[in-house]
Amino acid sequence: MIDYLTASDEELRTFCHSKSEKEIVGGLKYGNLVLKLSQHAVIKYGLGVTYDEAVNQEYAFNHLDPKIVRVPKVYRYFHHESPPWSIGYLVMEYIEGENLEKVSLEDHPQVLKDVTTAIKHVHSVTHATVSNVTENYTGEVTECQAGRSVLDKVIGSVTEQRPGPISGGVPHGYMWSEYGARQRFQTLDEIQDWINYRLGYFDLKVDLKPYELRFCHLDLARRNMILQPDGSICLLDWQSAGFYPRIFEIRCIHLLLTSDPVFFNHLLKELEVEESSDPVTLESLLKLYAIVQGYSFTEPKPISPTFTRPEAPPWLGKFK
Repeated sequence: MIDYLTASDEELRTFCHSKSEKEIVGGLKYGNLVLKLSQHAVIKYGLGVTYDEAVNQEYAFNHLDPKIVRVPKVYRYFHHESPPWSIGYLVMEYIEGENLEKVSLEDHPQVLKDVTTAIKHVHSVTHATVSNVTENYTGEVTECQAGRSVLDKVIGSVTEQRPGPISGGVPHGYMWSEYGARQRFQTLDEIQDWINYRLGYFDLKVDLKPYELRFCHLDLARRNMILQPDGSICLLDWQSAGFYPRIFEIRCIHLLLTSDPVFFNHLLKELEVEESSDPVTLESLLKLYAIVQGYSFTEPKPISPTFTRPEAPPWLGKFK
């Protein structure tokens, strides 16, 4: 075990890369791994662990009701450049429980209802609710937050209807290509242009103007959930999250449908009732996945020259 409060970045890196099997508590053998640091903390590391994920997760922790859905508290994030690779390290709260992928839905019928309630709660966060929470926040400043006002600077522009990750970074996940969107977005119109540029090769297009931006997770596989001893649900892996039209969440669930049909069919049944998505738009978004996976688009729109990355939260880099 290692003290994440006092250990240097190099000590944490050494711990990760000299791991033993008993310290691995999650992740993929040849992908991102999660190691237990202590009774209260774990570290997630790998090529796919990014600053954007850390900010998304910190945002979710601060804006979601833990009585409805738990999110691990972020303690620390740093990355190490080892050309051509950049490996991220995310230290967070350890959540006791069983990975939902290993839980029998027949033996735990309440799980489906609780997961649905949790996801709907995530989607209830809009720019309007963000403004309200930011203005009225009176929570205690803890060592992992180390200054809520700094985090508010990160999310400040979210109240201005900006889509995408909370940090303002490049979106990643099932909505985009294997390498992400490869650009940042300032408006929903820019996302619509990105999608229609690709759909246009097949005479397709979508209209996203009717859709409100809501906080979405976009990777709702059961492996990213923990059933806690008290029966509550914890959501993990916020890499793909951000503010998007809720139809994006439904589209991502459709892509995962065959991998866990009972689970995902239940989610779709519940979420599609609320969304009332245009079936033509949904079908076009589903075709987008095949397009971006099968074709290379070498001339994406340039990143807006007016974009300025928000000030980093205090736990980026060395622990304060």
